[in-house]
Amino acid sequence: MIKLLQIIFLCFVCVFLSSCALKSKTQSQSAYIVLKTPQFRFADYGFLYEGKNFTSLELYSASKALLELKIMDKICINGVCYAKTFFNKRFFNYEYYDDFLQDLIYKKPIFYGKNKQITSCGFTQNIISKNYDIFYEVCDKNMSFSDKKSKIKFSIKSI
Repeated sequence: MIKLLQIIFLCFVCVFLSSCALKSKTQSQSAYIVLKTPQFRFADYGFLYEGKNFTSLELYSASKALLELKIMDKICINGVCYAKTFFNKRFFNYEYYDDFLQDLIYKKPIFYGKNKQITSCGFTQNIISKNYDIFYEVCDKNMSFSDKKSKIKFSIKSI
């Protein structure tokens, strides 16, 4: 009887631990991140986490957590959530489109590949309008975004 109880207990523990593991962050990548906006300046190491229904970018300075940016159906910064277009307007000075930030983080072409030029290591995009003057480059595992009109720079260099 005691053996049976031990087996049941072990099964329960395994199920409990595995259910917790499913909720954890699934993929992580360390990176050197530069983020300069009129409101915020950061240049240090961070981590990019990719889960089933979320993306999380954690920024550290002097080994202390400075900022957690989490993208789900909304974009949350240190627990304060915004609609995606509102976040873009507030932090990029223009609304862009909902998945704009996610496209940058995942190093995908922006604006449906508008003005995309293939390079030997990836691609570049130059997109100019009355609201923005964007240069965006993806080369190997690195991404660099700048908007001259909004004075914003954002880059991720994978380690």
